[in-house]
Amino acid sequence: MYSPKIQEAFIPVLYQLKQTTGKPMTLLVNDAVSEYLGKRGVIINDRQNQGRLKDNRCGDAPDYH
Repeated sequence: MYSPKIQEAFIPVLYQLKQTTGKPMTLLVNDAVSEYLGKRGVIINDRQNQGRLKDNRCGDAPDYH
């Protein structure tokens, strides 16, 4: 599976948030991406932890893996 690199400048900020919130950095990044996609009309269907995405901007858009 493709794993994009997080910009190096974000790492210290994410680490500081991790320390103050107690949440893992991966959860912080996933929350940020989820919020970003939600604002753009992309619905996340993660009931079975498969990370499937459905683009709701088009009528019959395919699911993305």
